[in-house]
Amino acid sequence: MGNYSLVSVLLLILSQKLVMAGSCCGGGASLPSLIFGDYQAQIGISATNLAVTHSANASGAISEVSANQHEVNEVYSLLASYQLLSKWQMGLVIPYKYNTKETFSKKEQSGGLGDIKISAAYEFLPEMNFSYYKPRGFIFLEESIPTGYSSYESRKTMRTDSFGKGFYSTSLGVALTKNISNFDIIVMGDYNYNLKRKFSDSSEVHPGNGFTSLISFGYTPTQTSFHFGVGALYSYESSASVKGDITSVSNSKYTTELNLYSSYLFNGFSLMGQYSDQTFWGQSKNSFLTKSLQISLMKFFDL
Repeated sequence: MGNYSLVSVLLLILSQKLVMAGSCCGGGASLPSLIFGDYQAQIGISATNLAVTHSANASGAISEVSANQHEVNEVYSLLASYQLLSKWQMGLVIPYKYNTKETFSKKEQSGGLGDIKISAAYEFLPEMNFSYYKPRGFIFLEESIPTGYSSYESRKTMRTDSFGKGFYSTSLGVALTKNISNFDIIVMGDYNYNLKRKFSDSSEVHPGNGFTSLISFGYTPTQTSFHFGVGALYSYESSASVKGDITSVSNSKYTTELNLYSSYLFNGFSLMGQYSDQTFWGQSKNSFLTKSLQISLMKFFDL
C-alpha cells in the first residue's frame, strides 16, 4: 500500500465490533486510527514485516526482484484513539521502523522513528435504529508529520535510513461501515495532499498527490469470539517533480493489494493477524511491491 512504506500498519480491522487503525506498507496508502465500535478509547501495538518481492514497470508488467537483492522493512507501531464526544474522536499512530537491504556484496541496516500521524473523525451518519440498508458513516482528517528521515535526507548508500515520506501530508476521507447479522462491510476512500518542501538551497521537491480506496468484508461465526475477513485496497499517486539546478519528473504510480485477516476478542482485548499481498491482483504500475505479515494487540475501554 502506498508510500508510507507501511507504513507500518496497513490496516487493523479488529473483532466483530469493527475497529480500524492506520498503517500502510510498501508504497502508498495510510489508513487512520478510528474507533468504529461502541468504545470510549482504544490503545494497541502492532508489528509488521514487509518484504519487497516484485516490481511493476511503466507498462504494468510485474516481475520478481533479483535473487541477489533483498529488502525487508519492519514496523513497530503504537496506536491510540479516544472518543471526545458522542460523535467526535481523535487518533494517533507512532511508528518505529527498521530497514534491511542486502545485495550479493553488501548489507545495510538502519532503525528510526517514522512519520507520526494524527487524525480526527466525525460520525456524520450514526446508526440510531436497526436498518438493513443504512450504514454508519465517518468523515476523517489525518495529518502526517515528517518526523522520519526521508530518502531526500538519506546519508547511507542504500538509503536504509529512509523512514518517512519527508513531507507534511493531509488526508480527507469518508468511511462507511455496516453490520448485518454475522457479517460486516467497510468501504473507505480518501484524498491525500502533500506540501512541497525544500531539501537544499538548490532543489525543491513537489510531491505527487493521490487517493486510496478500500473495501473489506468480514464474518463472525455464531457464538464465537473469532472474526475473519478479506479486503482489497487500491492506492494511486500522481507524478512528482524536483525543481532546481537539475529538474526531473517522476511517473505516476498505483498499487492494488489483497488483505486477509483474522482476530480473536477476549477480556476487552483483540489479537489480530493479517497477511497482505500487493502482487495478488496483478494490477500495479511504477512501484516496488511487497508481501507482509502483521500481528497486533488492541485494548478497548468501554463508554
